Amino acid sequence: MSQQLAGTLKAIADHFDMSVTWLKRYAKEDTLLGFDEGNEQGISYGNEGRILYALVRVLKPERILEIGTYQGGSAAHLAAACKENESGHVTTVDITPNGGAGIPDDLREYITVQWMDANLYVPQVQVPFDFIFDDGNHSEFQVHVIYQNLRRILKVGGYILSHDVTTGMAQYIREGMRKGGVNLNQVKIYVTDPSPCGLSMYKFTGENYESL
Repeated sequence: MSQQLAGTLKAIADHFDMSVTWLKRYAKEDTLLGFDEGNEQGISYGNEGRILYALVRVLKPERILEIGTYQGGSAAHLAAACKENESGHVTTVDITPNGGAGIPDDLREYITVQWMDANLYVPQVQVPFDFIFDDGNHSEFQVHVIYQNLRRILKVGGYILSHDVTTGMAQYIREGMRKGGVNLNQVKIYVTDPSPCGLSMYKFTGENYESL
């Protein structure tokens, strides 16, 4: 395990009161790799996939929502964790009708792909999710839609992660969160070296959430 990944997992564990031992153990268990490690259809950077995998293994969410499927790399990491947990299912939403090509056959039973605009899908959600990974177009409007609807789409005590928060899209993502009602002081940003993309993580308590 790289020093960078170990440091990120420790920071997550410290802030959200999780076991760093188990996060690290599960991160080592993830064998899907990333595009930077030779998996052409995997998530862009392997360490980000390991973080998602480890979190799902520790938190054991039953219902997972991913916004932004593309090749299905991150969905595969999420689904692989569900498979090892022997519980949980991933719903992934993307407007591109031919995405998800990178999802391994043995994980497809753990994934449902919804081919539609996330801006339309999110307001229609009836049953809240336990865990959300936002990796859509990262426009201010779409992030706003997602975070504005947290009261309905994310269970209290659930987590939402957003990708690309240390890229040029960061200003749009954070403004979308703010307009959606999130106290940005409660959103934790993690550097995911060697990836330049970064992850934010927010635990939805319902107590520090306002509709602006």
